[in-house]
Amino acid sequence: MIHTSHYYNHQQILMKTKGFSIGIIFLVLLVCTTCTKDEALLTPDGENSALKGAKVNNASGKQVRQVSIIAGLTVDVDSETIIPFLVDPATLLYYRRTGLPILAPDGHHVTAGEFSAAEGTAVVKCRQPGTQVMLKLSGLIPNALYRIWILTFKEPGFNPQLPNPFVYITGEGSLGPNDRSRNTFRASANGNGTIVRFIPEGAFSEFGFAEDCLLSDVFEWHIVGAFQQPGQPHGPDVGPPVSFPLSAVEQFVFVFR
Repeated sequence: MIHTSHYYNHQQILMKTKGFSIGIIFLVLLVCTTCTKDEALLTPDGENSALKGAKVNNASGKQVRQVSIIAGLTVDVDSETIIPFLVDPATLLYYRRTGLPILAPDGHHVTAGEFSAAEGTAVVKCRQPGTQVMLKLSGLIPNALYRIWILTFKEPGFNPQLPNPFVYITGEGSLGPNDRSRNTFRASANGNGTIVRFIPEGAFSEFGFAEDCLLSDVFEWHIVGAFQQPGQPHGPDVGPPVSFPLSAVEQFVFVFR
C-alpha cells in the first residue's frame, strides 16, 4: 500500500523565514466556476470507446465544474521550506523528499520562477459510469513528461493542520485507465500541455474505488501533476512519486470539493 501520509506534504504550504513560520491553507487559493459550454470538454482519439453511449449525470446539479490551478507547491532551499512564488524567481530548488536538485529535461537546475509559472484549468464532467477530465495548461517546464494522479477523500477532507493531513483519504490512482497506461503527457517546447482522460467507475490503480461521478459522489478529490526527472524510471511500472521519490516532482494540484 502507498504510504500516503508522505504524499505531497508540501500542500501544508509552510514557509519558514528568520525564525517564524507562516501557514497558508491552500484551499483559499481555489477559484471555482461553472463551465457552461459543453464543447469545452474534448474527446481525443482513444477516449471515444470509453465514452460511447455515456449519459451526462446531473446528480446534485454538478454536471460540469471548472477549477483553477494551484501551482508552485512548496519545496526546499538549503533545507528551508519555501513557497516558490514568494521568493526570488532565480532561487534554485531542491526536492523535499530527497534533497536533490529539481532538474528540467535538458538537465538545468529549475528555478522558483520556472516552477511557479504553471497556469491552467481543470474542467470535469460527470458521465455514467465515470468522470471525464480535461486539463489545459501553460507555463509548464518545457518538454517535461508529466504524470497525473487522482486522490479522493471522505469528509472532512484533506486537512494540512492535522499531524497526518491524509487521515481521511479513500483512494489514489492514475488519471484515466487504472493500469497507469495513459496518465502522462509531454509539455511542448513552449511549456503548453493538454490532457483529456475518462476515469471509469471501478478500482483505482493504487488503492480505493472511483465512484460513478467524482463530482457528486466524493466529498473532496485532487488532481496532482508531477514532472519526470531526467534519467529516472518512467512508464506504467512507475507509481506515484511517493513510491519512486527520485522519479518525479509534484508541481501543481487542482482541488474539487
